[in-house]
Amino acid sequence: MIHRGDSAPPTAKRAAPPALRMSKRFIRSTHGSTAIEFAIVLGPFLLFVFGVFAIGLHYLATNSLERAVFTASRAVRTGIAQKSNMTADEFKQMVCTEAAPHIDCTKLQVHVQNADSWDEIDPINCVNNGQLASSGSGSDTIGDKAGGASKIVMVTACYDWDAAKSIPYFMKDKDGNNRGTALASGGMLMQAAVVFRTEPYE
Repeated sequence: MIHRGDSAPPTAKRAAPPALRMSKRFIRSTHGSTAIEFAIVLGPFLLFVFGVFAIGLHYLATNSLERAVFTASRAVRTGIAQKSNMTADEFKQMVCTEAAPHIDCTKLQVHVQNADSWDEIDPINCVNNGQLASSGSGSDTIGDKAGGASKIVMVTACYDWDAAKSIPYFMKDKDGNNRGTALASGGMLMQAAVVFRTEPYE
């Protein structure tokens, strides 16, 4: 018998949908949070490591080329190369030996020029129609290019560093666009030069 004052029986609580229950458990769960944080940090970390590695390679190649040009040029400055009738190819090989193993000799051109005064020296343009400017016949003696004693001599090494093609840092500008390169090969031009007066060795 139902009395008017009695309240109605309580309604059963509706169960949440399975998808909602799973999403709540996923939000509250801390399992795998370390893996997610690592994945977020991994990209910038690898980019930083690769950047340091690329800049290190560039510095190594540049420093090796500069040191090789400076060291090999001592033979010209002191007159040893001229007195021994060293050829242009032999002088180039001397530069390559000093720069080894970080320089590919097949991608290197070495120019030697002389003048009577400092202002007569005209810097070499290393690129000619997309190619490394040729240093001329390798059988010429270095004395023909460097002149005799007390001459102003400039030695210029032009190098096609093709490793840059695999390193986007060197081929992209700040907006991520291709900078292009003066070399048709797509490599980066490296240049090292030294100017000096030869000793009065004669």
